[in-house]
Amino acid sequence: MQINLRIGIWNANGLSNHKNEIEIFLKNNNIDILLISEFHFTSQTYFKINRFDTIAANHPDNRAHAAILIISSIKYEVLDPFEEPHLQAAGIRVKSNNYFLNIFSIYFPPSPVVSKIFHKGEFKDLSD
Repeated sequence: MQINLRIGIWNANGLSNHKNEIEIFLKNNNIDILLISEFHFTSQTYFKINRFDTIAANHPDNRAHAAILIISSIKYEVLDPFEEPHLQAAGIRVKSNNYFLNIFSIYFPPSPVVSKIFHKGEFKDLSD
């Protein structure tokens, strides 16, 4: 089945203060998937927007910095998150026709040095 996706990107700098703005943005722009950086929730906090699922990747300090909102009517599977101090990545896999589309929301903190890259479906150490 072919699907048309409308994907948006949002740098939240703390999502709880922007929930109403995001709901309006999603509705007015018919967004199916929203990639969010600086989410700022933890594994003990809960964030929900009606008709959307939330997938997050936490920093080792337990604060979520990368997240995805995906409309609940789309079939998808959650990919394993990447949760390191230098990078957080939340990912999903969506099927369209006979192809799979992997979509990631990635957050790079401003100060750490990046020592790994994502290449051919996996993270590789740059020192290799």
